[in-house]
Amino acid sequence: MKLSTLIESMQVMNISGIPVFESDPEIHSIHYRAQEVNPGGLFVAIEGFNADGHDFIDDALERKASVIVAQRSSDKPSIIIEVTNSRKALAAIAHTFYGKPSEKLFIIAITGTNGKTTTAFLIESMLVEAGCNVGVIGTINYRYGEKTFANPL
Repeated sequence: MKLSTLIESMQVMNISGIPVFESDPEIHSIHYRAQEVNPGGLFVAIEGFNADGHDFIDDALERKASVIVAQRSSDKPSIIIEVTNSRKALAAIAHTFYGKPSEKLFIIAITGTNGKTTTAFLIESMLVEAGCNVGVIGTINYRYGEKTFANPL
């Protein structure tokens, strides 16, 4: 996906480094962990509780990240996109990069004191019989297709 398409999804404060529209690179992957960056990937520096992604920008560039999204300006030899909130920017970038998947979902929420799990199982069974792809996130487990994961809480 072209960087210019991803930029449209974010609230950009500033773009520095290589002029982005003179060099509108193809973004092959998105990352928030520098050690997982692939060549041609976009790295989003996020301030965390134990570590700050901004401290790992050099690592991402060594791994050939073509674009950096950060909350602080930088003079690194790359396209640097400065945003007010890199965590929100990552969500917007992922939404666009992966084809806006949430726009294709139909969600049913079940609330109440009793019967939520039973109701979820009944609805799931009916939708599966109707030929729908169904996923369930419940207090017992998470399910989609043939995969089931225990709920850790």
